[in-house]
Amino acid sequence: MTKIKSVRTRVWNWTGPTVPPTGNFCTNASDALWLKGDAMASFRFHQWLTCEVETEDGTIGIGNAALAPTVVKTAIDDWYAPMVIGEDPFDYAYIWEKMYRRTHAWGRKGIGMTAISAIDIAIWDLMGKLVGKPVFKLLGGRTKEKIPVYYSKLYAGPVESMQAEAEEAMKNGYTGYKSRFGYGPKDGMAGMRENLKRVEALREVIGYDKDLMLECYMGWNLDYTKRMLPKLAKYEPRWLEEPVIADDVEGYAELNAMNIVPISGGEHEFSVIGCKDLIDKKAVSVLQYDTNRVGGITAAQKINAIAEAAQIPVIPHAGQAHNYHLTMANTNCPISEYFPVFDVEVGNELFYYIFEGDPEAVDGFLQLDDDKPGLGITISDKHLSSFEIVE
Repeated sequence: MTKIKSVRTRVWNWTGPTVPPTGNFCTNASDALWLKGDAMASFRFHQWLTCEVETEDGTIGIGNAALAPTVVKTAIDDWYAPMVIGEDPFDYAYIWEKMYRRTHAWGRKGIGMTAISAIDIAIWDLMGKLVGKPVFKLLGGRTKEKIPVYYSKLYAGPVESMQAEAEEAMKNGYTGYKSRFGYGPKDGMAGMRENLKRVEALREVIGYDKDLMLECYMGWNLDYTKRMLPKLAKYEPRWLEEPVIADDVEGYAELNAMNIVPISGGEHEFSVIGCKDLIDKKAVSVLQYDTNRVGGITAAQKINAIAEAAQIPVIPHAGQAHNYHLTMANTNCPISEYFPVFDVEVGNELFYYIFEGDPEAVDGFLQLDDDKPGLGITISDKHLSSFEIVE
């Protein structure tokens, strides 16, 4: 069997046009601080990392990471790549444990796990290409005819513009719609009313036969959320996402136990054990790990099994091919998040500018090709003039 001969990382810095920030765009963890300027600035990511793992026969698997890519690149180049080179890619479980355990003193959360994720995703893409099968076939195969997706945008703004966006999105038949809150504890009761006004306005457009998901992006706190939950209940949200900071697992558990609105989270959790903690403490009703930070596909499959045993559905954070393959192969992953193709705003949109082959939603569903090996994506050369690439 061919062995891994190289690991190549590149950081893609977007230099093209961006959508300018607006006030009360989306709450976030830094809202608790006194800040000047764009409070969302540190959560915008206009960079991306690609990780290409190549074998001796010239086959290349593609992985990626969106968090702090310049730091992740250094971690991969200096620490993780030497552990991977020379290994058989089909020994993926051994490779994962080798990366995890040999950097455990500093790499088990955050940057280290993000680096492991990028390499692991590339190895799964590589394995699919080597055997001529899509990744979801390696994970167990098709559990759905096609994947229902929900529209994920609707950032907070003027009520009329949010309604207009929802009306336009409705034409595409999505399963559900996710909106972001623009106001939190610092905005007091007036901000609460602004939040509720927008939820009500969106329900006026989409009705009650479609799911409405609501996201706080860690911008609320326990007290504020406990006050908001009863006010939100009448709008029947499918879930309230990341109401408090990721480390406050007990806070998540307390909110979820109120049984008013299902609580979701896990996007900012790392590793199998980190997600198991959320499950064991009944902290979330919906688990939303991010494959390119939780430990890649190898870790994600283990988490899926644990969550299924606990009857907690898994809906990976973000769209993107690696998440779609996991969703297709698992009955406990009922739907996928879907970011529409759009101008670069927060940063999720960069995936469409860097890669080709990511499936597009049609009438609220997307499809994976049984005959396309690996993840089915390639690195595009169509937008190179809008990137500054660091090797």
